[in-house]
Amino acid sequence: MPLDRKTLSIALAAVAVLAVGAWAWQHFAGTTALPEGLIQANGRIEGDHTTVASKLPGRIAEMKVREGDSVQAGQLLARLEDTQLAARKQQADAAVATVQAQLDAARAQLAIARREVPLAEASAGALLAKARAAEAQAAKDARRFDELAARGTVETRRAEQMRLAHTAAAADLRQAEQSVSSAHLGNDKVKARENDIAALAAGLRQAQAAASEVAGLIDDLNLRAPPAAWC
Repeated sequence: MPLDRKTLSIALAAVAVLAVGAWAWQHFAGTTALPEGLIQANGRIEGDHTTVASKLPGRIAEMKVREGDSVQAGQLLARLEDTQLAARKQQADAAVATVQAQLDAARAQLAIARREVPLAEASAGALLAKARAAEAQAAKDARRFDELAARGTVETRRAEQMRLAHTAAAADLRQAEQSVSSAHLGNDKVKARENDIAALAAGLRQAQAAASEVAGLIDDLNLRAPPAAWC
């Protein structure tokens, strides 16, 4: 049944007094005098009423106490239906898990990149140094054989071979230079991954906040005894 507010009555003391009065009336109504320590009087017994209300409207799904029960402060009294909020909580938890997985993967990739980039730069630098030395030697050999061919000391075909060797060495040098440039670009990739991780971390905090908010709403569906309240 729809219920926005629930009133619990404090009645145990009244029941006890009425029970004693009924017992005394049954045993002593026919006597002219009451036993020592008992008096006969008319009156009424009043109790304090504590109103307990949920922060959200809803239908009661479960009652944890009955009228007249004695409860302690903070004790769960009733629970409202949470079907819709439970579905939202499941979605929020799934979003948190998804972003967390993406963040973990990005961090793993960043760790790998931070290890590989320096190694790639060192390897590319070593190849560049070797290519520069080979190109310089090939250029020197090509000039020397051209001079020898001009003097007729060596065949022209031999000088042409040296020139071709220098051309190949120059091509290797250009490729090594490009490898160094590519290795340096790895630092840009590292920075890009760091930016991605920062964005994912922010998204994770937002997803966790959303999940926490829904969890708080679900907790608000639990009706509990107020502080210092005894029923």
